Amino acid sequence: MDGVLQATPLGDLLSLLRVLGAILLIFILPGYGWTKALWPAPDDLSEEYNALYVAAFSMVFSIATVIFAGFAILSIPVAKGAQGLFTLQVLLPTLLGLSAIALLLAWWRGGLAWAGRISPRLVRMPRSTKRLRPGMEDAQLEALVSSLRSLSRQREELRAQVRQLQRRAESEGGSSGERARLLVRADRTRKRLGEVESQIAALESSRSDQLAHGSG
Repeated sequence: MDGVLQATPLGDLLSLLRVLGAILLIFILPGYGWTKALWPAPDDLSEEYNALYVAAFSMVFSIATVIFAGFAILSIPVAKGAQGLFTLQVLLPTLLGLSAIALLLAWWRGGLAWAGRISPRLVRMPRSTKRLRPGMEDAQLEALVSSLRSLSRQREELRAQVRQLQRRAESEGGSSGERARLLVRADRTRKRLGEVESQIAALESSRSDQLAHGSG
């Protein structure tokens, strides 16, 4: 079966994906997580070449993660004559797990700014590992203000939807079933509105902390 796949375009595509996945897992992914966890704020490593430093440290930490994971696996005792644990079936989930831990820690530290594009709930402001400079404060505040603007637009849209659903429910005097359905939708929208307002309050609190920290 493998020979048939290798002789087809699908087999070539799978082989390419395996190579790209191996490069990503060995040279980029775990190290990127550790790097952004250690230096989460923009320009923490360098004012002008932060991306270059992040790429370099990501590669170094990724290789170090693979080496230490390999040593840890090899140090696990096995029965005499049994096959060692240093196999792809063990190494692959180990590296995936370490990468997940590193990325989760990086997000918690506020190092994954792109996570906010997936969902506003994933927005976390980074805490700089050194004294903030004016340029760094501006970058962080700009990201925070951008998130606030996006959430504010969502809040206004949800408020308009609640008003519209309530008006429609009030106009459906003769259809109790339709009126009940509209009221349920209004309640759900109102609940979502409350969640957005809570996120806005949290971001506004973070902005106040940033401004207070910068003025200090």
